[in-house]
Amino acid sequence: MALRQPNLSIFTPRTLRDALGLSFTYREEVRWLIGASPLLGLSYTHVPREARIIDARRLDEFRAHAFGDVKIRFGAFADDAGLRGHPILGRTLFAAASPAVYLAVADADAEVVSLGRTRTTPVDTLVLAPHEAPLAIEFEHRAEDLYVQRRRTIRDGIASHDLVVGASFRIGEDGRASRIRIALSLDGSRPVRARLAEYQLEGERLSSDRTATAARLCAEAIDPADARTAAAARSALTLALALFREARVRCDEMHRSRRPDPPRRRRARRR
Repeated sequence: MALRQPNLSIFTPRTLRDALGLSFTYREEVRWLIGASPLLGLSYTHVPREARIIDARRLDEFRAHAFGDVKIRFGAFADDAGLRGHPILGRTLFAAASPAVYLAVADADAEVVSLGRTRTTPVDTLVLAPHEAPLAIEFEHRAEDLYVQRRRTIRDGIASHDLVVGASFRIGEDGRASRIRIALSLDGSRPVRARLAEYQLEGERLSSDRTATAARLCAEAIDPADARTAAAARSALTLALALFREARVRCDEMHRSRRPDPPRRRRARRR
């Protein structure tokens, strides 16, 4: 079904296949009408004056509930209330100070509708053309990965801003950290990965010197383009230091728990 106005066509497809067919037919002229995606920080409610509008608000695929125990997938526009009922998302994604930061360090991928097909891209590097729309989010839950986070309110004059830093890592048998992912988000904006800090800590023990250097690299990941981000960059250093201190404590606790108990000395028998 299509509603036509001068220079404007609005289509209401009944299936995702029909929507992909319209996207392939009209290509760069397409604009999507879906709603808002809080997990991705995106809104698809603006309707331009001249476009081919695909109204996908009734398509279940964009709002699908989460499924899977290891590889978890859910619609990019799914309702938070429905996702919180998932046994893993409720205690991981929504227990985080910023679900978007958690998705970034969990290496989540976004499946994007593009020109009648779908493509996949990491959520922390998600860049969309005007005719594209995210369809679903998918990530692999690894029970052996540890997640730590820190949140701070930054005051810049009369305004206040929220800065969240999160990190995911894995501890090896030798006490070294691997698969390290670090991300920062300011005021709920799209997370920024601190990749140089990740490289600094990858495969190493979380010593004081290395974590201090990694904290500085976290601060440098925020571009101090204005007063707001400059204040965040200054606070990111101390916030990252606190984050790595917690990570180091958890690493030491896990490493000690893996050590075998020392053999007990036998008591000498009395004659």
